[in-house]
Amino acid sequence: MKRCIYCREEKPAEDFSEEHIVPQFMGGSSECNAAVTHDVCQRCNGLFGRFVDAAVAKGFFMNGNESGAWEACFDHDENNGNVFPLIYFGKCTELQCVEGEEVEVWLGPDGGTAWDFHESRGEDFDAFAGGDPLLRRKDRSSRAYVFQASAVPYWLLSNLRSAPAHFKEEPIFIGADSDIEAQLPVQRKRGTLCRKDATAIAERDQIRQLLDQGRQIQHALKLDLLFDVRFLAKLAIAFGHKLFGEDYGTLHYTDRLRTLYGSASDIVMDPPDKSGARTASHKDAALLQRTSGLFDEAI
Repeated sequence: MKRCIYCREEKPAEDFSEEHIVPQFMGGSSECNAAVTHDVCQRCNGLFGRFVDAAVAKGFFMNGNESGAWEACFDHDENNGNVFPLIYFGKCTELQCVEGEEVEVWLGPDGGTAWDFHESRGEDFDAFAGGDPLLRRKDRSSRAYVFQASAVPYWLLSNLRSAPAHFKEEPIFIGADSDIEAQLPVQRKRGTLCRKDATAIAERDQIRQLLDQGRQIQHALKLDLLFDVRFLAKLAIAFGHKLFGEDYGTLHYTDRLRTLYGSASDIVMDPPDKSGARTASHKDAALLQRTSGLFDEAI
């Protein structure tokens, strides 16, 4: 039997898996033994990856740091454009969607917008740019519309290249009526610019009508302001275990750190707050107010 360093439950050894203390999106690698532990149960590994690490990777403050997109910007290509990450603007509250669907808005590199229609993905991930990444990959009805804001060829091309790099799971339609439309595939293909059918034209016209009003459009953007607290508490526990061994997990100090992110079950069971956004659990709200003095207490 082994004890998980996160939930502190004893479980059979086969219930444990490799945990990247430093997430892979931050450069964490299995080759760096100091940043990897095998003392995390599979349940915590999955939950913390989805609700703690992903909250950093997919949060509003981090969504622009998409290394895959930025790699294509190193060599400025005036003739073909470059790939840029899209910036999350939240969910549009003014479009009439099909029941069970919602629309997210993203800012393109030329100042234009991209509108992503997809199934509602649940309030647990409202603070994630793009919602639940797992449900996103499973959604077969999603589609995106890209509107340009610049007539400069470089920015026009960059916009058309950036959309497929970002929306890899849905067909993409150009908002404007363009001469290249006839060259695009008629069949809807994921991650590809496609020719608009009658349904796509109707949705495009709905977005265009909203944009043509020339006013500020209302979006709902929910922020998880405690994502860094939970993430740093997780790092402190995992690295403390690596440095000081099993006894570190029994300290009162370490128990206090666990209170900052809650137990594994708390992460998925806490109800929404007053704003409607769910966050990972922190049972003792007053503790967060004393966080600045946490490290001054005797352990």
